[in-house]
Amino acid sequence: MEKAEASKPPSLARGGYVAIVAAAVGALCASVVSLGPVGASTVHGSKFTVVKTAKFGKVLADGDTVYTLEPNSRPCKAKCWKYWPPVVLPAGVKHPHAGHGVKASKLGTKSVHGVGLQVTYGGHLLYWYYRDTAPGQVKGDLTDTWGKWSPVYLSKSHPSSGSTSGSTAGTGGVSF
Repeated sequence: MEKAEASKPPSLARGGYVAIVAAAVGALCASVVSLGPVGASTVHGSKFTVVKTAKFGKVLADGDTVYTLEPNSRPCKAKCWKYWPPVVLPAGVKHPHAGHGVKASKLGTKSVHGVGLQVTYGGHLLYWYYRDTAPGQVKGDLTDTWGKWSPVYLSKSHPSSGSTSGSTAGTGGVSF
């Protein structure tokens, strides 16, 4: 009789096993939800505002600075999205919202395969840069494998500009 009872796992052990499995499933679900459709770990809303930076003047932001891409021959897809997460509207949101200083008429969306509704400004797709970790940072004004990345300047008085609306500004930014 003792042998038969010894082979049965105690109810406490069964409860502990169930708790471990539940915790693992919960952690897995949370990690899938937080990654989003393209692996972006930063959560943003859909309200775009103007951020003033010392070096770049007034730039478009949705939490962090947003960028446009002047692509080379290599398209920005899954690998690129790890460094340059597309600005995508949250589930259920159909239109981005313009905050103070942003022209609502220039905000739009484009349905992008594998991404969802990606936000545009002046017809240009918008992206964040993974190294911008705080509002007002502009670390993505650079050229890489996918092309020339530029912050979206919202004033014609960009320090190195002198450009007109819609043209490439001094350091490569696009003025709107």
